[in-house]
Amino acid sequence: MEPLGGVLKEILAQLRLQAVLSEAGIPGSLTGVGYEMAIPTGLVDLDRLLGGLPRPSLVALGGPQGTGRTSLAVSIARHVALRLNLTAAIFATRLTRAQFARRFLALEAEVDFGRLDQQFLSQSEIDRLVNALDLLSMAPLYIDDGPNLSGTHIEERASLLRAEHGLDLVVIDEVELANPQESSVGSVSIDDTYIRLLKRVSGELQVTVLALFRAVRARPPGGAHLAALATAPESLVQHADCVLVLRRRAGAQGEDPGILDVSVAKNRDGATGEVALYWDTRTGRIADLGEEPRA
Repeated sequence: MEPLGGVLKEILAQLRLQAVLSEAGIPGSLTGVGYEMAIPTGLVDLDRLLGGLPRPSLVALGGPQGTGRTSLAVSIARHVALRLNLTAAIFATRLTRAQFARRFLALEAEVDFGRLDQQFLSQSEIDRLVNALDLLSMAPLYIDDGPNLSGTHIEERASLLRAEHGLDLVVIDEVELANPQESSVGSVSIDDTYIRLLKRVSGELQVTVLALFRAVRARPPGGAHLAALATAPESLVQHADCVLVLRRRAGAQGEDPGILDVSVAKNRDGATGEVALYWDTRTGRIADLGEEPRA
């Protein structure tokens, strides 16, 4: 497992070099706070409904592709590590460490992710990235990546990290890829034993495990929370303490209003309901929209 700061420094060095070449015409932390009962997400509307992410707990976060699952997870991990100075670990199967690091950079520096990825940056954007890197490098954020992060691997790395640095939040992106199981119809399902192990990790280490999953289908707008649960893998629904399902709201004439509806479909420690969040797809920023939570 490698600290986020090391990956970020490599990316910044590449960006600086690209900026120099382009100009030459050559193509080319806050005081620590302990949260015993729940961890705030940094999103007031969501925290008002959830009461924060329970700890210890297994929280499932899912939705169809393109509904901001990773952006929301990055936003929460950033708040936990950078704003609360709590330790967060990300186990990535879908993205690499460098790709995750770029998402954190774009979010913190408020730089268009596409421009960052293509390395088309102005000097002011480079300056903001430098400042963002300085902040993120000090944050207790750790990233492990690979195509097959077994439950045992996650348990061992998380236990070691907790012993050495403390641990508060574990993010797994995403559980289907971390432990793929081929069903009889050829689709990917999740091994129940793997989910039980994640549940055990949350309890034994006293951490919140945020497990991202890919919903098998989008639920109907305005549907009941049971309909939202139907999009989640059965093993996750059974063992998770909390299930969040995302839906991207459609705008008029095909435009994207940048609004995510987050359905709290299961919540053992509190209320269920739905909140709306703003999602800036350029930077990955997730923010409160200001709408009242819907029951």
